[in-house]
Amino acid sequence: MRKGDLRGNFAEKVDIGRVRRTNEDRTLALVNAYGDVILVACDGMGGENKGDFAASLTIETFDELFSKVKRFKTAFGAKKFIRKCLRTANKTVFNESHTHEMYKDMGTCVSVAIVTENFFVIGHMGDTRIYKFGRGAFEQITVDHTLAQREYRMGRITKEEIPTHRDRHVLTNALGLHKVVACDIQEFDYHGETLLVCSDGLYNNVSETELFTILKGNDNTSQKVNELVQLANANGGSDNIAVVLWENK
Repeated sequence: MRKGDLRGNFAEKVDIGRVRRTNEDRTLALVNAYGDVILVACDGMGGENKGDFAASLTIETFDELFSKVKRFKTAFGAKKFIRKCLRTANKTVFNESHTHEMYKDMGTCVSVAIVTENFFVIGHMGDTRIYKFGRGAFEQITVDHTLAQREYRMGRITKEEIPTHRDRHVLTNALGLHKVVACDIQEFDYHGETLLVCSDGLYNNVSETELFTILKGNDNTSQKVNELVQLANANGGSDNIAVVLWENK
């Protein structure tokens, strides 16, 4: 993909994993007429047909609004767009869950990145994640909205205790659960970094060392996404797996 001065490739994949009976993860990766890229991963919650519906509604919102947007000239404009999408999707999911009994208590975790030639902006709710890889460094740039993470911020547990804490999967925030949206939005200068947007079905089954090893390899973007999903399943496949990968070229 090449439009404008932003050059790169993206790939996405969703897999049911080896344990779940339904797939509640959804992804989106698109480029607009100006070459700006959007990457989204959703991890639905609520069970049955609730989580996948919440995730699908959220993806549809981003898809529809992104198709109408013009070039993101500033990070402020990209942040405004992400807030609009999250608020619109939240309203839709919240209203559906309070109108139809079959969708009661549904919601979704969501992480989104807008990438341009000069900057990228991320938005985040829940425990989906975004990782950044570049200049030899690999780091998580979102903060999980979980009780375990809250305990860590309050100094009650150490960072090393988070992965095994009893409340590591208990969410403190997600789209559709409340009438008012509370989301994390950050902006970064863009210097050609690789961005990985994913659900917990990936990072709970693939270590950061394994993620780093695959991302720094020489395979193409689609091959790397397939390798990540395959490794998550080989390591147990304990949940649905959502992977969206952007690589600058």
